[in-house]
Amino acid sequence: MKNIWMLSLLMGLGMTTLLGQNSDRNQMRERIESQRVAFITSEVGLTQEEAQQFWPIYNEYRAEETRDLMDLIPEKKLNDLSESEAHNMINQVLEAEKKRAERRSQLVSDLQGVLPPVKVLKLMVAERKFRERLLKAIQERRRQRN
Repeated sequence: MKNIWMLSLLMGLGMTTLLGQNSDRNQMRERIESQRVAFITSEVGLTQEEAQQFWPIYNEYRAEETRDLMDLIPEKKLNDLSESEAHNMINQVLEAEKKRAERRSQLVSDLQGVLPPVKVLKLMVAERKFRERLLKAIQERRRQRN
């Protein structure tokens, strides 16, 4: 009986730890997204009216991008793939890249109805800057841990 109780306690602690890690990841994602919103809004110079029209279009684009990326993650490790599976995966990645380019083109087209062309270009630059800053911050955190 003691063993069952001890096993239950350990399993409960393990689940709490896993749930806590998921919560931490969700909080981190939320912080990154709020920083992305602030950064892009500032860099592009969105007015309140522009932002109201811009963010729904942009958020839908980002949601589609995230879904596609998640679909491409292989269930097996790459080293365990057969030649046929690797060939199929290459085709899937290439197809996803085509779709991504099409969606990107559609985003630009949609945004040109909402923003002046200069601000669409500023968005492209802001996205790149944000990714670079995010990568630098991640690298810095890793260095601090080690």
